Order: sequence, then structure tokens, then C-alpha cells
Amino acid sequence: MSNLDRQAIDTIRGYLYQFDSTIFQILNHEDENAVFTVEGIEDIDIEQIGSEAIAIQCKYYEKSDFSPSIIKDAIVWMIKDFSQRQKQNKCLIKYKLF
Repeated sequence: MSNLDRQAIDTIRGYLYQFDSTIFQILNHEDENAVFTVEGIEDIDIEQIGSEAIAIQCKYYEKSDFSPSIIKDAIVWMIKDFSQRQKQNKCLIKYKLF
């Protein structure tokens, strides 16, 4: 198996992980009026009336041992969005990484 084949398989697994996580969030969410956006601010955005919005980033790291450097890129995007929201006086949101 070539390195390209492995990368393709990992990409597909990541996509399936994100898809499964999205379905799980929708089916298990307590607020039936919540609005879900796929690929909005993050992979899954959840807007609830009267509550903060939640932006969820899904990452698939099966072949990696956890270290802060692995999640750095995902966290950096969340921090940038948070910073822009503060500067522009936009509503702040909660961020989650799965």
C-alpha cells in the first residue's frame, strides 16, 4: 500500500468520524429547536435560542499519541475566531474539540 493510499484511507476515516459525530450531536441534543450548521465556523455549529452557540471541531487521530502539538492547528483557528469576535463585538461562542 502506498503512502497516498494510506493518506486517502485516513481522510475517509476522518470524514466518517466527522459525519458520525454530527449525527450523534443532532440525535442526542436536548433542544429540539437547535439549529445545526455543518462546516460553518467549525465542523458542526449549534445555535440554541437563549444560549451561546457552540462550534465543534472534529479531528480523527487514530494513529497518533496525544500531544499538544497535534491539536495546535485546530486550537489556533478557534483562538483566531474568538479574537475576531471580541474585536468586532460579535456574540461569543463556546468551542469544543473532539
